[in-house]
Amino acid sequence: PSPSPSPSPSPCAVSIADRLREAEAECARWDVGRSIALDAWLHMDEVWCTSFGLEVQSVSWAEFESAFIRATALPSSRSRPMRYLRFLALQSSRHSARKEVSIKRWGQLLGWFGPLDISAHSAPPSCGFLSRLSAAMECECFHYDMSSDFADELLRNRPVGSFLFRFSGRSFGHFCVSKVCARRGVVHHLVKYCPRSRTLRLDRLSFSSLADMCGGGGPALALHLACPRTSDVDSVVGAASDDDGDELENDLSGYLALNAL
Repeated sequence: PSPSPSPSPSPCAVSIADRLREAEAECARWDVGRSIALDAWLHMDEVWCTSFGLEVQSVSWAEFESAFIRATALPSSRSRPMRYLRFLALQSSRHSARKEVSIKRWGQLLGWFGPLDISAHSAPPSCGFLSRLSAAMECECFHYDMSSDFADELLRNRPVGSFLFRFSGRSFGHFCVSKVCARRGVVHHLVKYCPRSRTLRLDRLSFSSLADMCGGGGPALALHLACPRTSDVDSVVGAASDDDGDELENDLSGYLALNAL
């Protein structure tokens, strides 16, 4: 007798290719230049790939903002989430006279908060990428591009159980929690971001956001005392009307290049 057909339809080739690229992005480690993970995300991207092409290495914020608004159908570029995006997107050029968004930085942001998850038909239109980015920036103990060396210095004399979150400098698309332990001093643990489920994972535990990790996972992970940024979100991000990028100079002492776990 012939085998019974599968009760669920097989995925199409495009869906399979997208899942494989997600797996590549999830498993790859960041490397300088065009990495497998960067290519995986950008080939699925509706902003850079569609508007500029992968041969373009950097664009102005105005060009990027226009492409992002066009791709997501968001009604305003002056919203609080867009201010967060501008701040993080321009971090890689904060010491340059030209404030530009690089293809590498956009690939990093997609790895940390992607995919875009656009709901153009909702009222108003929504973007899951911006929601996850905003949630991270509004977590008071998230220090974005802080290096492991500066995290060590900041936590060294703090009580046991003190902690902070930051981007991982070595593992593409993941975060890191730095915390003070009784026996080992300051330690750093990789927090894996899973783009398929849009969750963060640490020690077999799964969380919806960094704030969720602070609350629900705090006791189990020995995260007891959050180490906040020295300025609140508004002063770090700066006024939405600023066009010269000066807000990028606020409170960035010690936020070094991504170079450690």
